[in-house]
Amino acid sequence: MEITSYYFIHSAQSLVVDNKRFFFRLLWFSIFLLFLFTLLQCNPKSPLEGARPVLEKITISGDGEGKNIFIISETFQFNARGYFQNEAEQEITNSVEWVSLDTALAVIDRSSGIATFKKAGQNTIIAESRGAEGRIIQGRLAVDIAEMCNIPLDGYPVDLAADSNFALVLSRANSVYSFHLPGDSLFDCNQIQHISIPLKSKPSQVAIGDNSKRAFICRQGKEITVLNLEYLPEKLENMCEPDLEWQPTSVFSSNYLNKAYFTISYLKRVSEVSSDCDKKDYDFAYTPNDAKRMVGTDSLILINNSDPRLWLYDLSDNQSIEFEVDSDFDHPSALVTHPTKPKIYILSSSAVYMVSALETSGARRVADLPASPGYMVIDAKGTRAYIGSDDNNFLYAFNVTTDQLGNAFNRNSEHSFIPYLENPTQMAISGNSNFGYILDEKQKIIYKANCSENRLIRKIALPYSPYKMSLAKNGKSLMIIHLNDMYVTLMPAF
Repeated sequence: MEITSYYFIHSAQSLVVDNKRFFFRLLWFSIFLLFLFTLLQCNPKSPLEGARPVLEKITISGDGEGKNIFIISETFQFNARGYFQNEAEQEITNSVEWVSLDTALAVIDRSSGIATFKKAGQNTIIAESRGAEGRIIQGRLAVDIAEMCNIPLDGYPVDLAADSNFALVLSRANSVYSFHLPGDSLFDCNQIQHISIPLKSKPSQVAIGDNSKRAFICRQGKEITVLNLEYLPEKLENMCEPDLEWQPTSVFSSNYLNKAYFTISYLKRVSEVSSDCDKKDYDFAYTPNDAKRMVGTDSLILINNSDPRLWLYDLSDNQSIEFEVDSDFDHPSALVTHPTKPKIYILSSSAVYMVSALETSGARRVADLPASPGYMVIDAKGTRAYIGSDDNNFLYAFNVTTDQLGNAFNRNSEHSFIPYLENPTQMAISGNSNFGYILDEKQKIIYKANCSENRLIRKIALPYSPYKMSLAKNGKSLMIIHLNDMYVTLMPAF
């Protein structure tokens, strides 16, 4: 009996000890689970390694502008972003399955999201993955796929200008075309309306008046042509042909007056022609090679590129003032007007100068360049500008608020958004100032650039070497001429 009692008591004591151990282990395990739960709640966007967050939503991004217009034969990389139940979000482009709803219009690689567009129409791009309990989560993006229209002309094009609803193209075959620009992206190339009228001699330049009712054309010979645009698209009317006494070298249409200024270098003259065909001549002591009227003033700014001179002519009192320039002011090639302020920029052989109605100190040197610039483009709001050269392969951002040169956007720049641009022939900036279009003549490409982020985002191959483009004032259409091909290319502003 004593042995049995001892054994019973010992067993009971062991059981109590084991129960205590189990209780403490259970307590510590509960504390650990509580700590883990608290950690996850405090850091919902950083799930622990190995945790599988529950997918709730997928979004698909286009090129960032929101229009989602793509051109037939274009290849584009779509991106997907996932949003999870624990409020985390991350890039999931390579972990979703990509689908084109209509494969006759576009095909897309199921794993990468790279799409190629085949036919015009409206389509939907889908990115899908599995969420909780095997539920299919989809992101959808509606896209428009548009044609690129290549329209034949009767001669080689030499110049163009676009308004919101129409574009004018000059042909070496002594004619001018008017093209009606469609308002939406899904237009039929066979339905593009265009008319033409003959000219007495070969045209060289065209400018559209500010109220879109007149166009002014330089031609070979002593006469110019003023077109009446009020009856477009049904009728293009030759309104008058003022005699300038000698062939003009350039034409500029005022930003705020429906007048044009023709520079006649041989006669040392600038002729002002109004929308009613009235003509007034201004004669100078020096030969003007280019002339522009400063916004909001009665002042003409003139340059002479062979004998470097820069002067202002006041149209109200016929007084001329020559500006002081430094020794590096050599071969001024072009004048560029600021669209909203009384400023004009002058491109010289290796620098940019600026004259302003608000400054009386003369021409101020605002930027040094590595080589001669070919062009400068300023957006309609006067917020962004770029200076480029097709001969020297550079493109610079320019701050028109502070008049300072920005980053160099060329192939050798670490900040480059055009790393493979070989021949930046021309640039145009969209109305919202956030996006731009760049022609590359050698590669036969038009690029779309995100100006806010300084990077290229799209490229479209062209059938011919581009010479010049014009972006419609409403930002909906692009028209391109090809100097050595008798075609004009029309496409939506993608």
